Amino acid sequence: MQGGTRTICEKSEKFVYIPILESLKQILTNERISTMVLRNPKCCHGDVFYDVQDGLLYQNDDYFEKHENSLCLILYHDELEVCNPLGSNAGVHKLDMYYYTIANLCPKFRSKRCAVHLFAIANADLVKKYGIDTIMKPLVDDLNILYKGYKMEINGVEKVIHGKVLICAGDTLGQHYWGGYKEGVGVAFQKCRHCQCAFEQMQRDFLEEAFVLRTMETYSAQFDAIEQAPTLNVQNDLKTTYGLTTRSSLCQLPTFDVTQQLPQDIMHTLLEGVVQYEVRLVLLHYIQSSQTSLSEINGAILSHEYGYSEISDKPIPLRDTVFHGDERYKLKYNAAKARLFLRLLPFLISPLIDTDDQYYQFLLQLI
Repeated sequence: MQGGTRTICEKSEKFVYIPILESLKQILTNERISTMVLRNPKCCHGDVFYDVQDGLLYQNDDYFEKHENSLCLILYHDELEVCNPLGSNAGVHKLDMYYYTIANLCPKFRSKRCAVHLFAIANADLVKKYGIDTIMKPLVDDLNILYKGYKMEINGVEKVIHGKVLICAGDTLGQHYWGGYKEGVGVAFQKCRHCQCAFEQMQRDFLEEAFVLRTMETYSAQFDAIEQAPTLNVQNDLKTTYGLTTRSSLCQLPTFDVTQQLPQDIMHTLLEGVVQYEVRLVLLHYIQSSQTSLSEINGAILSHEYGYSEISDKPIPLRDTVFHGDERYKLKYNAAKARLFLRLLPFLISPLIDTDDQYYQFLLQLI
């Protein structure tokens, strides 16, 4: 209201996209960076996995062989709460953040924060309103241009640079969202984005050989069936059965496979999940079998000489409630502490227990 007069205003709804081609062009003007990036990667031999180039996804892709010095990109998506997550405005100003990094950089440089570049930012409510395809469209258009070759000036010389996306990273909800899978997997019959297993089989089988894996062919066929469904109810039933929502805009990228190139979230699924759950059970076995005690394990944790880079992630002593009482479930470490604790655990407990038993060997396999 202004002076007793009601004023109707039109509120614009927008998001920010930073053109990835211009961003890459600016990055490659740095001679040191362009020299590191535009060279053939050094892959490890044998069973050593040092970087993404050592994996089959990269090595089986002939695109990088046909186009020397091509860019290998990793996309990342996550939500950001700018207000107090426990306050009354939680969720109102939540943002969707989209980043990329150049996988050609060696890990010691790529792990720096300055190597992660923002390419889009949008209000989370607007993303849900208009769909993630709206956010991804300008990116997909630019990436399709890069795939065919884009002219850039490198060290004063004009070159045609090729590139493509190798993987898209994110947490489980984010991966399901931009892969076109159901985020709330509890209501889906097929819950996994890599295989077509049902809940009962997930609880029973633990090896990949026991499952029917998803492929781009089955992914496309299932969406064809959904889109051709005669009624809305049948369409919704098929979506629940297949665990799908909408066909991902990532499918518009040449050769991109949403069943293979959306890796699992190691931080939450393993380091803050399975690893802590299994390690807790192994330690509980050693305590209950009287091979060691909680005080001895905590003594080993406290007396260990941690390196300079390990001090910030030094694991705290374990509480008794981790193994007994209503709070027992896992070790209650964050991902960094859990990773360090798992790596050091064989050295910490080896003087206390029998290292030839199957539980100790399981710990080594878990690492």
